[in-house]
Amino acid sequence: MIKIVARNSKLSKIQVQEVIDELLEKKEKDLTFEKLFLQAQGDKDLATSLKDMDHNDFFTQEIDMCVIEGISDVAIHSAKDLPQQLDENLHIVALTQGVDSADVIVIREGFDLNSLPLHARIGSSSKRRDSAIAALRPDFIPVDIRGTIEQRLDLVKTEKLHAVVIAKAALIRLNLTCLNYEEIPGPTAQYQGQLAIVARKDNTAMQSVFASIDYRKKFKKVVYFGLTPPKGLFYTHHVPLIEVSPLPLTSLEKSPLRDLASYTHLIFTSMQGVKFFFKACETYSIDSPVLFKKIFIAIGPSTKSALEKEGVKSVLMPSVATQEGLSSLLATIDLTHAYCLLPSAKITRVHLTLALSLQGVRFKKYPLYETSSVKSKFEQDIDQFDQYIFTSPSTVEAYRENYAKWPSKDKVKAIGPITDRKLKLYL
Repeated sequence: MIKIVARNSKLSKIQVQEVIDELLEKKEKDLTFEKLFLQAQGDKDLATSLKDMDHNDFFTQEIDMCVIEGISDVAIHSAKDLPQQLDENLHIVALTQGVDSADVIVIREGFDLNSLPLHARIGSSSKRRDSAIAALRPDFIPVDIRGTIEQRLDLVKTEKLHAVVIAKAALIRLNLTCLNYEEIPGPTAQYQGQLAIVARKDNTAMQSVFASIDYRKKFKKVVYFGLTPPKGLFYTHHVPLIEVSPLPLTSLEKSPLRDLASYTHLIFTSMQGVKFFFKACETYSIDSPVLFKKIFIAIGPSTKSALEKEGVKSVLMPSVATQEGLSSLLATIDLTHAYCLLPSAKITRVHLTLALSLQGVRFKKYPLYETSSVKSKFEQDIDQFDQYIFTSPSTVEAYRENYAKWPSKDKVKAIGPITDRKLKLYL
């Protein structure tokens, strides 16, 4: 018999059953289970905000203590709730594949993001989600919330809030995907949607029991073809197929930056555009106060993050991280007297500039870098890897130039819809 302990919430109980079902599906049919459900400190204390809280054991301490004391064999947690460092007696024996890791905004019935009133109050439980709310609409007001998923959703149902941001995984597990919600683009909490099974280090039997559902073992052989792999990604080979080179800078008199005072909006379609734009500003000794008075717009969360690292405080971002998404966002903004600068690569898609032209918006392109493919030295057999990550259409083209054989469709992951569309031309 496996003794399981977890938090005493409806969602937690469903998560425990999810783990049990996965084990039984893996033909561990001889196993039996005993379940214990407890309240953690985070369930009892609904006054303390989570927004300034580091990764600690607020939601795990009482649960894990049952494992340490031998009352239970394993604890099952939402993996994102784990403390930065487990107790020295414990370790993770399995991390499940989980479900969708996205954040969603659940909105009052009859409304959508565009029709919510000015200064709508949106429930949030983290600074990251506050930033995501501001990116959706700068007038939205984040409101600190606590409690179970049901309690948070009730704030919308009873019209105390206009909407709340929660994990899509919770809606899926609670069978609430019928609610009025929209997915929020951008990064989410690490391991969101996944479940962690924690056991004592000296209880070696648990490692064996849960090995069949440990997702960490499934994707050990991952090839990443982009420029820089994100932190926390399980990959075995980084194979950059493209390189980015800055274009030579002219004198300031011949540069689009000579008209900096005239631009009202700065629109960025890539992290590289941000990088080389600020390098150009540094080269020309451009004043930051003048620069930061502009309206900054980023194509997606990575580009937005790059701008924020440069000190930009407010960045607009579309709900879909494509030029089409940017065009839709710009269509909602009054650009009658605007003059937009578009720092970009030498060769780019034309959708954004075409959309601006059709709107009658004045703009100037500012090519700052070029992307080229590189000769890959990676010569291992394609079939031996489990997943291949393409980050841009350029990586797809570079792969085509380097290799004759394509991976099977089920092994390929595309970052973004434009990359996916490019891949489908060859797969």
